[in-house]
Amino acid sequence: MLALLIYYNGLQIPQRSLLTHLIHLESQLGDLSSAKVPSRLFKMPILFGSHRETAALNRYIETQRPYASYLPDNMDFVAKNNGLEKQDLKNILTKSRLIAVSVGFFAALPLCLPVDPRHRLCCPKMNPSRVFTPAGQVSWGGSCMALYNVESPGGYQLTGLTIPGCDILGSKPGYSLSRPWLFEDFDQVSFYEVEEGEYERQRKLWDSGRYVYEWEEVEFDMAEHNRLLADTADEVKNVRKKQKEAQDRMLAYEEELMAKWTKEKAEGKIPVDRVEELLKDPGIQVLRSPHNANLWRLKVAEGDRIVDGGMTVAVLEAMKLEICVPAGEELVGGRVEKVLVREGEVVGAGGELILVRKGGA
Repeated sequence: MLALLIYYNGLQIPQRSLLTHLIHLESQLGDLSSAKVPSRLFKMPILFGSHRETAALNRYIETQRPYASYLPDNMDFVAKNNGLEKQDLKNILTKSRLIAVSVGFFAALPLCLPVDPRHRLCCPKMNPSRVFTPAGQVSWGGSCMALYNVESPGGYQLTGLTIPGCDILGSKPGYSLSRPWLFEDFDQVSFYEVEEGEYERQRKLWDSGRYVYEWEEVEFDMAEHNRLLADTADEVKNVRKKQKEAQDRMLAYEEELMAKWTKEKAEGKIPVDRVEELLKDPGIQVLRSPHNANLWRLKVAEGDRIVDGGMTVAVLEAMKLEICVPAGEELVGGRVEKVLVREGEVVGAGGELILVRKGGA
């Protein structure tokens, strides 16, 4: 579904008048069921199982959630969630045309649906969402394929890697400062599979400003598409039934894993009354988190001596940034009494990370 955002001055035109005018304009469009819409067909490389994608998933497992129905392989999950084999999913991505139904969100991210309704998939997003996604990542969430044009957080399942479709500086071929994005509504994308060496060759061309996208002017024929919808209606009904059965199984599995993970996190926490008791001790000092973030790495253990104010105690991760937390001069000479958090936990700004006993023996 396409959306149009309209800005208007409510002091100069009443909302009711604007709506009346918009409805009048829409009525003049006539029957669009047989319209032919200008479109561009992009032919893009896709790499499955890239080292960038694997690194992003490993980072997620280490810092955010150790296991889930969609781990360690997002593609395998998307396939199973739709009653398919992994190769079936690859075939859908490489033998279908996907049409952009929306372009927006962060850095002109295109949301696309397979033109053929038999190839339309559905899957949940990662929970929690990732703090890092590689640029050029092809992904699936809900019923749409999305292309992450820049490194960013995200929750869609990772299903391949292609060439990004955005140049913030507007200096690469096909871009400008006034139009630093590539895709428009109703553009179409078809992927062809490449090996990692070929992908890296093309990616280096893009990084260096020498990549030229392969595309052609085409039309999207609404009458032809409506005939496809009608001709495949019974087949699509069977596909949706198979998908629903698979999704019910995967949902039950995910709920089981989520309950297990939630329980493990709760069991690993130090009792609140014990923490409060230690905080009342005048010999105890607290090191707090400077930000809301994921705790990626702990660099100290209970009993360790703080020997330097610049000593890194923990490494946080927030919005794809690694943030080193130093001990600070006030803790020098102390000994770590209690570590209050574990790697992979989410910590709030000002939350206690470690307790240090001043001059601890």
